[in-house]
Amino acid sequence: MLAGNSFPADTTTSESEALVIVNVNPDAPFCIEMDAAPRFRLGIFDYSGNNYVPRLPCGIDLQVSHKVLGKGQLLAHLTSLDLGDYDYIAEIDHDVMLSVSDINRMLFIARLHTLDLFQPSLSHDSFISHPHLANRPGRILRESTFVETMTPFFSAMAFGLAKEAFGESISAWGLDFIWSSRVCQANGRVAVVDAVMAKHLNPLRSKHWRFPNGDTPPEELKRALIRHGLTNYELR
Repeated sequence: MLAGNSFPADTTTSESEALVIVNVNPDAPFCIEMDAAPRFRLGIFDYSGNNYVPRLPCGIDLQVSHKVLGKGQLLAHLTSLDLGDYDYIAEIDHDVMLSVSDINRMLFIARLHTLDLFQPSLSHDSFISHPHLANRPGRILRESTFVETMTPFFSAMAFGLAKEAFGESISAWGLDFIWSSRVCQANGRVAVVDAVMAKHLNPLRSKHWRFPNGDTPPEELKRALIRHGLTNYELR
């Protein structure tokens, strides 16, 4: 982040606007580099419930503070809010390193190629759960069947298809299979954007969590796959 710098509001007129929500908590650094003026609306979700708002050199259009046990609960909480009318809604985990210029570019590419569900590729020094998400140099984007929960960007259509399932998983494990399959079945365009590369900073820690209802994330994943007939879903 460029400390001490401030950026004027983006005055470019456009019929389309995106909302990009970044998860934060008081104990973690803000990982979005503020290197340019956002060409999107910026939202902050403090999942600690402590009303934490990072100091940023730009305006914040949405501020949410709500304590959750996992990202599934966080996504479910978003559906209870009036998020407005956006062509894209993104939900970025607190430990994903990107820059504002990266996000601006990715949204430009998404509109140019009419993408419905997409995410940045991941640097090869990231903690990666799904190998097909690793960056492939020399490409702008590639068609995919799967966008994970860490940094999903949804078109309005895709968000409408996805949000009905948000409450099915506290951890969000399994939700990415559901929303990816639904968007594919609706003939939406699903892609990994190789022209933009994010870095996932932390290893997966939620595998051994156990929630008050007795479930673990792997159990939530298994149940979601069985319920929606996705046990043989192909990731590519």
